[in-house]
Amino acid sequence: MHKTKQSKAMLGSCILFLLFAIMFIYIFFVSLQDLNNSKTKYEDLIYKEFTIEHISKQDDPEMGNTYTITILEDDKKIFVNNLLTERDIRVGLDSLKEGDKIYCYLIETTSRYECVELKSDIMILSLDQYNQIYSKQGILGIIIMPIGFLICFVFSIKFFHAYHSERKANKENKDI
Repeated sequence: MHKTKQSKAMLGSCILFLLFAIMFIYIFFVSLQDLNNSKTKYEDLIYKEFTIEHISKQDDPEMGNTYTITILEDDKKIFVNNLLTERDIRVGLDSLKEGDKIYCYLIETTSRYECVELKSDIMILSLDQYNQIYSKQGILGIIIMPIGFLICFVFSIKFFHAYHSERKANKENKDI
């Protein structure tokens, strides 16, 4: 009975590490997309001027803050993701209030605007900052994710090999 539990634990560990390996592959491709976002140019964007109706901020101590800006002139909202909310940008976003005019370069999706450059009386987020943030994030992911994948994949293979050896030994013991 103890051997069966141990065997199941090894198989479970194998599957768990394989899932982590797949997660690292997914994050690697997200990092490639981030690196691609770091090459954004003004020609790829739309320019809009809006009046702020409301700003909502979602706090996440681990992932950073995200901001959603509701605007008077459009039903769509402006989204500033957590990747873009470094300290100086966050201070600028926190200084915005209802009724302020903002000037933006945006990526338009079907449901919202993705903020790329934002200014009011002062520059809050510039295209250069946007590109630098995404470049740094992309390069970091491209370096770290393959290492994480390899580690998890090797552990998965080791646990599968141990599981297979355990089952083979149990089968030989039954035959005796």
